[in-house]
Amino acid sequence: VCLATKLQQPFRKLCKFLVAFCRATGCGKTSILPLLQGIFDADKVIFCASLQDFMSEQNAEFLGKLWVVVDDIERASKKESDALKSRISGTTIRYKKLYSDPVTMPSFADCIATSNERTPVFISDSNRRNELIVINPELKGDTPENVEFWNQFYRDAVDPQVCGLWFEYLATLPLDLNV
Repeated sequence: VCLATKLQQPFRKLCKFLVAFCRATGCGKTSILPLLQGIFDADKVIFCASLQDFMSEQNAEFLGKLWVVVDDIERASKKESDALKSRISGTTIRYKKLYSDPVTMPSFADCIATSNERTPVFISDSNRRNELIVINPELKGDTPENVEFWNQFYRDAVDPQVCGLWFEYLATLPLDLNV
């Protein structure tokens, strides 16, 4: 529903911090990146290797992005977690380019993070932003079946016909659930 909402209403922030969680590595947590790039287009998705990259002061490359994928968040401090809240639910952001003055502009980017920790950021009892998505580790490992699955997945993620089918499905999915 999140992907369908974002596709049908790209001007709307979901104000959710989606965390793909699995303790096992190599189970496909970051596989959302090529899928998002295939459906929304690569210029609407940005990858950050760390939370620090996402929270960087020099952030002009986030302009015009709909999705931010932050890889491998482990244990963020309370200060980092509090700063993250405004990025998640804020409708504006101060974009800063090196040697330029910051400019406040609308922000439409929503964030998906991956983590091996169930609670990678500090979550208070009143937090409504975080959504944990538990990833099944069943396809982890390099058995021939698993390798073929992931090879096919990544081929499909760049196949315009397959991405077009996903696009059509998400674009026509009834939005009955308020995200």
